[in-house]
Amino acid sequence: MIHPLKTALFLFLAISVTIASAQESCSAILDDALNAVDEFCAELGRNQACYGNVDLQAEAQADVSDFAFDSLGDIVDVADILTLELSELNETAGTWGVAVMSLQADIPNTIPGQNVTFILFGDVAIENASTDEQTPMQAFYLRTGVGNTSCEDAPDSGLLIQTPDGVDEVTFNVNGVDVQVGSTVLFETEDVSDDEVELVMSTVEGSLAVQFDDENYPVIEGTQVRLPLNNELLPVGRPDLPSAYEETRMARLPIRNLPRQISLAPPLVQEALAELRERVQNGEAPCGVDGLPSCENLLRVLRTGQLPSAERWGQLFEAGENCIALADIPSDAMPSVDLGGLSTALNTLAELPFCPPTSRTNRTTSTRAIANNTLDFRGDADNDGIINMNDACPIHAGSAEFNGCESQPVDNDGDGFPDALDFCPYEAGDNRGCANAPDDADADGFPDLLDFCPDIAGNADFRGCPDDPREIFEDITEFCAQYRDENTTCPVDVDGDGVANAQDNCPRQVGARENNGCPPR
Repeated sequence: MIHPLKTALFLFLAISVTIASAQESCSAILDDALNAVDEFCAELGRNQACYGNVDLQAEAQADVSDFAFDSLGDIVDVADILTLELSELNETAGTWGVAVMSLQADIPNTIPGQNVTFILFGDVAIENASTDEQTPMQAFYLRTGVGNTSCEDAPDSGLLIQTPDGVDEVTFNVNGVDVQVGSTVLFETEDVSDDEVELVMSTVEGSLAVQFDDENYPVIEGTQVRLPLNNELLPVGRPDLPSAYEETRMARLPIRNLPRQISLAPPLVQEALAELRERVQNGEAPCGVDGLPSCENLLRVLRTGQLPSAERWGQLFEAGENCIALADIPSDAMPSVDLGGLSTALNTLAELPFCPPTSRTNRTTSTRAIANNTLDFRGDADNDGIINMNDACPIHAGSAEFNGCESQPVDNDGDGFPDALDFCPYEAGDNRGCANAPDDADADGFPDLLDFCPDIAGNADFRGCPDDPREIFEDITEFCAQYRDENTTCPVDVDGDGVANAQDNCPRQVGARENNGCPPR
């Protein structure tokens, strides 16, 4: 006869072994997935997405016919993706969805290697909402699931965004809201009810600014804010006051796969959080005092920009009370108004700001999250003595020792060319960072892929043109007469920006090749 105590002890030990085995299996799944990302996504180029690990599904844009994104290591252009859906950790099947994107966003295009990194993991759905005037995935809708895995090591589903060395601020439009990212931020959504969702934004390094009506809501490292959304994932209110995030949750994030290694900021302690809340409600910069970061480490708009007043935090939008709805605008005012500039043209109708649209069908295009490629090729934006074209950190002052950066910039392939100046950042070589000389039809030393004038010999200072393309393209007729020869065609280009009408999304506005012929906004 087996003693009851021995039976209970046996069952306890059996359950403990089962739980330990399951946990070990779960950890192995996570490790295998993240190792697969390292292996298969190492050579990701600008504005490309990589299928990092099973399980995920992708839908292509309507005009894309040749699209395959269903196997480990598949790489596609982000512009070809309409939606991407990943799956949460499935311990039984041994699967976990992970995808990686490398994006230009609004980083100046004078230097090719600087990209923003997206890591999507778990139950995540993202929809590309970028317009033709924006770079791929610069505007998007995001929704993440809660997940019900018992794995203690598994991170909650989310999207990690990291900006590269030397780029202090990058703007995205997330679920209808412009956010300025400076370093490493986690985006998640949480369902509050059947028709209410919250966008949770947590800063694990650096800072974040959530922007409404030219006001900046700061999210410093160690904190998070929540933004109320409707079931179309559009905002119905302003961010609530910052709170400290949970350290154990952040510790599980897949930061090992980020190109720039970081240390996770600890959550803000209670005393510092109280000080932070008091400062932001008084319109003071959230920095420079005990317990808060140095002001030099924050986004510029948070150091010097307009911060919201106390009553703005957590305020729900109420048409006629604290905002004016588009439907309330007198009809006789509409014909003379450009919808894209409503806030400028119609503010005389009321002192109230405009309510954000609550439906995607009447949403106007964001005017902030637009590609900004206006740095002069020969200029020195950060005044550090190194021209932008040769500066790995063109808007952050540094030294010649570190290629224009404050410290040694990232060089993933170890070939001596920092990623920001390397035409092949994941392939070692001495041909501008490439093992083999990249295609260069006009033999001017500037690769065709990045050459503003691919059929006309120029130099790197002018992006492959013989002179500043913004100057020589002012008069397309004069340009053709001066540079055309029997081997060079001169296509119809009404606005003279160097982008032929057939490929120009703004054929009557001078723009840039990387903006598909449209100007920066």
